[in-house]
Formats: sequence, C-alpha cells, structure tokens
Amino acid sequence: MKKVSILAFIVCTLLITACGSNGSEFVGYWVGYWRNSQEERIFFEITHYKDNQYFVEPLSKSVRGLKLTAIYKDGMLEMEGEMEGEKLVLDKKTGTINDIYGKGGFTKSSPKEFAAFRRIVDVHFFINGIMFAQWRQNGTAGVSRRYASTDGSTGRPAAAEILEIARSGFRPDPNVAFAITVAPDGETYIVIAGHTDKGSPVYVGGTLEGILNGVPYDANFRPPANIKLPATLHTYTCSDDHCSKVTQGPARTYTGPTGVGHDGAAKMK
Repeated sequence: MKKVSILAFIVCTLLITACGSNGSEFVGYWVGYWRNSQEERIFFEITHYKDNQYFVEPLSKSVRGLKLTAIYKDGMLEMEGEMEGEKLVLDKKTGTINDIYGKGGFTKSSPKEFAAFRRIVDVHFFINGIMFAQWRQNGTAGVSRRYASTDGSTGRPAAAEILEIARSGFRPDPNVAFAITVAPDGETYIVIAGHTDKGSPVYVGGTLEGILNGVPYDANFRPPANIKLPATLHTYTCSDDHCSKVTQGPARTYTGPTGVGHDGAAKMK
C-alpha cells in the first residue's frame, strides 16, 4: 500500500508541476504601462481558453470587448490578432509581466485592487469624453466659443447643457459624478469628476495647460482665480441609446485634497 501511495504521490506531483508550467501562472488581472507610456496605462484580464491557449482581454472602456488569443510557448505568452508578434514574459521572481518589445511592466492585481484601479481609469476616459465633445461642439477655429457647463452660467438647466454635448458624442456614466464650470471670459473651462464609490479619487480636466488629459485634484492643483470649483457634483443619465433626454441625479460632495497623487487627491464622500 505504501508503494502504491508513494507512486500515486509522485504522479500527482508531476501532474501539478506540468499544470503549473503551462501558462496558468499568467491567469488573473494585470495592470501597468504599455510600451512604458504614461498615456497608455492599461489593465487587462488573462483567462485560460483551451490547452495552451489563453485570452488576453483589455478592459479599458476605449477597447472593451477586444479579446486577443495568446499561445503559451517557452515560458511566454505570444499574442495573435491585433497585437501580432507581441510577447509577454512572466518574471517568476518578481511576479511581473514584461513586454519584450516595449518593455512595459505589468503587475498582477487582486480583484479588489483591480476594481479600484479600474474606477480611476474609467474616470479618465469619462473626462476625455467630455473634452472631446466640448471641442466638437465649438466647431472650427474662429467660431465664438460656448462650452457646455453645469454651473448655471448659461441660464439653462445643467441637464440641458449635458444634452448639448451628448449630441456631440458624449454619454454620461451613472457611476461618475461630475461638474463643468466655465470662466467668465468663456475661453476656459474645468471639469471635475469622481467615481461615486466612497473614497474614490477626484480628477480634473479641461482647457488649462497641464490638465488636458486629466490629473488628480491634489495639493498641487490650483484653479485659476476666475474659476471656482463646484462644491457638489452630479450624475446624469440618458433616457435611451440616442440620449434624447438627460436627467440629473442627486448631488454628491467630496473632501479636499490632503496631499499629492492619487492617494492625496480629493475623495468622494
């Protein structure tokens, strides 16, 4: 019986070792930078498909739904399709993934950490959506600027203003509260937004130099003297896919910044 037990143990050990070296160590959530670009911070999930094949699915809103196939070979995942020729190499000592072409570094994340990171990225994408719609609404150079706002400066309800940029492609997210305020000269605006989950960092974007792509509303950010950041934010919802009507949600508030970066940014209450 002992010989049988020992033999069974050896067989099981070999099977486990084989399974552990077929790429299963890649499975999970990963976050990091693609090609070491600060503007291309991404997050994705790797799942097993069959045999030595895996799915690599970017989960940023801008590319959501894209699912790439990767083959496990010689300790690496070789991706096909949109990123043909790209290879991800797992460093077993550090638990990180490196892109051998762009040298981008990716770290495995727990579901909780991943959810928090995803909220940050979603707010960035959301702010960029507003800014693109504002730009489209203003039309060509030489046309008098009129940015949509939620501060009452136009004399119209905030929901009506949001409907204007919805016609230029923007869609509100019921999980993101925000406000848009425009300077008296009409040449500058700031959008401030945060995920509705309590404790989520708050970000700002707009036409000011240095915040074009959205930055944390932290101790380093100083709005210009002619712009006062709104104390309350709101969510908005569209009535249908065409956003025929926009409805404003309840007011949300946020704390002031306590330091620098994500951790020191203003937080949603």
